[in-house]
Amino acid sequence: MAADEVRDLLLACAQHTLSSLRPLRICNIRIIGSLDLSHLRLARDLDLSGCTISGGLILTGTTVGSVELSGTEMDSFLAAGARIGGDLVLHQARIGQANQYGPRSAAQEFRRRTGDQVQTPIRTPDRDVVAPVNLTSARIEGDIVLSDVTIHTGEKWALYAPRLQASGSLIANRLRATGGISLWEAKLANSIVFDGAEVGEVDASIVTVNGGFFAAYGFIASGPVDLLAMQAGNIVTFHDADLRGSPTSANLTRLTTSRLRLDTRAAPSGRLILRDARVSSLVDAVAAWPADGDLDVEGLNYDRIGATESLTARERIGWLTRDPEVSAASFERLAAHYQSAGDERSARTVRLARERHLLRRRHLAGRVWGWIQDALFGYGFVPTRALLWLTAMVGTGGWWFSGHPVRPLKQNEHPTWDPFVYALDLVVPVVDLGQEKAWDPVGTDKLVAMALVVAGWLLATAVVAGARRLLTRA
Repeated sequence: MAADEVRDLLLACAQHTLSSLRPLRICNIRIIGSLDLSHLRLARDLDLSGCTISGGLILTGTTVGSVELSGTEMDSFLAAGARIGGDLVLHQARIGQANQYGPRSAAQEFRRRTGDQVQTPIRTPDRDVVAPVNLTSARIEGDIVLSDVTIHTGEKWALYAPRLQASGSLIANRLRATGGISLWEAKLANSIVFDGAEVGEVDASIVTVNGGFFAAYGFIASGPVDLLAMQAGNIVTFHDADLRGSPTSANLTRLTTSRLRLDTRAAPSGRLILRDARVSSLVDAVAAWPADGDLDVEGLNYDRIGATESLTARERIGWLTRDPEVSAASFERLAAHYQSAGDERSARTVRLARERHLLRRRHLAGRVWGWIQDALFGYGFVPTRALLWLTAMVGTGGWWFSGHPVRPLKQNEHPTWDPFVYALDLVVPVVDLGQEKAWDPVGTDKLVAMALVVAGWLLATAVVAGARRLLTRA
């Protein structure tokens, strides 16, 4: 049947007042040409399920009830600005022609780097975008069902839906698209579900979903996944996903959600950007960690962080330092996580690692002093090390002076000779035990005594610096 005949038939049915509650239903027929229903006001549901349309279905600016297109085959589905009063269902639909288009690789030429080293997409004006499924600024009062849909295209976008609004969810389980998905500035009352889907890139920046964003259980993205400034009420999950985009696999800058799962099937092929993201709970897996240099956690804020396996604080530090520009604040955020969980030892381990990491950025004199503080007192985070050094110094000095007694300054006025107390008096600079001033070492004994005094001052200075650091933090 010709597309014009189908259009006339639908319009005639729409004007038939006796059947105003019945849907406009024409199923399982072949329609020749593009079916143009643009800018019409159809006060009924539309059902074209099972049809084969040699051209496209055009609902641009159309007002209609629910739209049922399950099993429909067509070249394109254009519904920019449409007002759909119920669900939009394209379950098992086939859009585009596989014999005309091949799969498109990730289009990195469409990306730019901002001043804070975050890559963002360069967006083409809506009027210049060609996509087989176009839902630009559409408003849908129900769910959008794209489960088991196949979309073939040689263009950048397979589904182009910026500023889409839906009162339900976008359900795209097992979607197969050779192009990308654009949902920029979309608003959905429930969730976005791409479980098991295989698509190009995804641009879901500035999207608001009251439910969650699900790209899990076999989800594959051959291009970058951009969730810049997304607000998801419950969860954003990439559990068992495969992120193949390069040089950026996922950009979650300024993402806000309650729970974020990054336990992907394998390590991302490119960068994982979590800059300024705000999450209550973050879960990942060691096998899903990006390569060294491919992680950006600057400004990442979380209340809890965990993995699918048990990790030590040192292992988690290894994840953190995969960001080559990691700041002291990122270490402190991790330490605060351990401290709030009551794990003071892990918190100290992280703060010690922070000092060691920051040491690399100092000038030579600062690095030398840092090495001394680390060796003597662990920057204040390993206080037992200072006691061990004190014991070692006093023991070494006492052992030496046991075999090399020192002559007194005054023959008749001196305390009883005790080599270990004498060594203790040399090492501890702020305590006067009356031994250091009573004896007069010479030669090698004097060199040993001076070494103990210098070591004692270094130890005391390191202890004071570490204590000040801890007190300042408290």
